[in-house]
Amino acid sequence: MKCTTRADLLAVPAVLFGFHPAESCVVMGMVGSTVGFTARLDLDWHLRGPRQISAQISNAAHEVGADEFVILGYAADPDLAFLSVTELTAALGPTRVRESLVTDGTRYWSLDDGEPFPFEFDTSSVAAQAVYEGRVISHDRAEAVSAVETWHPASPSEVDRVVEALGETADPEDRLWELLLAEDRLSDDDALELALLLSDTELADGVVGAFTIESAKAAWPNLLRARTVVPEEGQGEVLAVLAMASWLRGGGAEYTSLIEQLGRVAPDHPVTGTLEVMHQLGIPPSRWSECG
Repeated sequence: MKCTTRADLLAVPAVLFGFHPAESCVVMGMVGSTVGFTARLDLDWHLRGPRQISAQISNAAHEVGADEFVILGYAADPDLAFLSVTELTAALGPTRVRESLVTDGTRYWSLDDGEPFPFEFDTSSVAAQAVYEGRVISHDRAEAVSAVETWHPASPSEVDRVVEALGETADPEDRLWELLLAEDRLSDDDALELALLLSDTELADGVVGAFTIESAKAAWPNLLRARTVVPEEGQGEVLAVLAMASWLRGGGAEYTSLIEQLGRVAPDHPVTGTLEVMHQLGIPPSRWSECG
């Protein structure tokens, strides 16, 4: 993604996250002219364990070889964004920060000069690239995560019917992968069958261990279908597999939502701990194969 202006830099997170950040502080780790990683923080991040957050950002920078940062603040009240960006600039080291910018959605300021300039996402070259590439950018985070939060559990009678059919399956593991990697949209019964198969801890663990970036991407739409209909007692395993797939696909708002949901439904699930370690150490999905 090519950026030629400060306005382009401010437009990048919306494209990478898939939604327009609001009331947020965003840090991009730069590897030369390439964005090595991007992270979004709440504006008051410095009031919630600032040392741990700074360490996580530094670890992520080390993993991708980022030597400089771009820090961006988004807020209706620019003063709040200025404070958040200033704190993060100081925490990471001013000499390592290439650019610090703040926007209220219509104007932007640099911490270097403070003079306002007009800003409009739709007129940036980054937005034009996104349109050309067919990228979908949601209005806000709630819209961006709706696909992983939609849940209409199957009725007991539907579950009983599919469970009965599953009893005739010769090899549940083969059937699981057949459904996971199916290219056509799953029927309602197939989606429920996949959800019930993933509710088996042993089968779910096998999927997580065997996942690659490619298979996670291929399975994603089918996992979403399974998440929608999974019965309450199977939610933990399905959310865990979905969270791992999301991380391997690049994370973002959907990943954060899944971790939050998993924390509520199955806080002690092993996948939660694994992903937490990956996050703290800044380990990218490309190194997942080394963790087996």
